[in-house]
Amino acid sequence: MTITGRTDELKIATFNGTPFAIRLVQEGKIDIGENLDWIGHAVVDAEMRMLCGLPTVKDPKIPLLIFDKSNADTAGKPPQVNTGYGDAYIDGYRKLWQLH
Repeated sequence: MTITGRTDELKIATFNGTPFAIRLVQEGKIDIGENLDWIGHAVVDAEMRMLCGLPTVKDPKIPLLIFDKSNADTAGKPPQVNTGYGDAYIDGYRKLWQLH
């Protein structure tokens, strides 16, 4: 798009909040991300529920975060994996799993 000179007409949206994509956001483009660590916690929770014969969770509430120029720096400079989403989910899962 840059080479064609059409950046004013064409916009980029990416997914997963990867550091290279967040760097693009810091340059004025946009990215939609999700925290891979948070997803990992949700997958472990779902699998353990299945193995233990517990009811499954219909919606694990894994958020998507729209990074734009106003919040891209929360992912670090340079951007880091799983950064910018907060970490309250870690304590939440630890309490749920009775690891506290």
